[in-house]
Amino acid sequence: MNGDTVNRKNNWPIIILSLLAVICLLFAGYIAWNKEQRENRLGEEGSPLIFLISREHGKNLSDKDLRFISDFLKNETGMYFTVHTTPSSLQAIESFSSEADIGLLNLFEYLLTRHAYGVEAVLQVIRRGTESEYSGVIVTKADQKINSIKDLEGKRFAFGDPFSTSGFVYPAKLLKDKGVSVSKVFSGSHTEALSLLKEGKVDAAAVFADAVKNDSSLRVIAFTDSIPNEPIFLRADMRAEKRDKIISGLRRLASTPEGISVLSRIADISGFKIIENKNYDDVIEVIHDAGMTI
Repeated sequence: MNGDTVNRKNNWPIIILSLLAVICLLFAGYIAWNKEQRENRLGEEGSPLIFLISREHGKNLSDKDLRFISDFLKNETGMYFTVHTTPSSLQAIESFSSEADIGLLNLFEYLLTRHAYGVEAVLQVIRRGTESEYSGVIVTKADQKINSIKDLEGKRFAFGDPFSTSGFVYPAKLLKDKGVSVSKVFSGSHTEALSLLKEGKVDAAAVFADAVKNDSSLRVIAFTDSIPNEPIFLRADMRAEKRDKIISGLRRLASTPEGISVLSRIADISGFKIIENKNYDDVIEVIHDAGMTI
């Protein structure tokens, strides 16, 4: 075997690595080009913007309501939209890995999506004209001998969804701060948590404050700290001109009688105001204080 043959054999690993590097560069270039093309087409008839609404927010919306939102936004922005609800929190969050562009989820779902995919809050939900925050409550039946959080030690306790801020995160922090341990039952929703309580299947429940307003059969034994209303958020890499059109279109939606009527069926929304991610940083601190992670 002569020296040239040996050298050629020794060069094969370098040649293969070089080819692999070229292939990787070409593939990366294709991905970037494909993303650029998608962004160019986004909002066109064949490539609508995807607007996801959480299951809980969308439970009272009809298909007609969803079409109204998409048609209204198209007329306002000149872009096409597909608006739909999602069957689960996990599916809603994971959709922002590639498919979804706009989200209206609950607060904890937004924070998880922000952590995973870097979405940007742009509008905060307003309720009843001016309200930008709310509280959770811990409630028992009025005829029970439970008057404080300390009385809940070892009791059966109904939380809503693990992704609920007022139905789990903030009440869990209250219990932790008081050193109280309970037997957790995740009911799936505020409504179901109250049903379990009224049926005597649990001793207490965590829900948002308005859920028990004027209900004399229940006793509120604790309020959580104030919780900021959830945001509408967008993909962080959305082009500025599209972002601005979407924000303007949504604010316009909340200024018309028809729009307000539809929005009122999405958890009593009455309007929006400009917001940023940093306005929710305190909530992340509460989550960490409750012994949870995002």
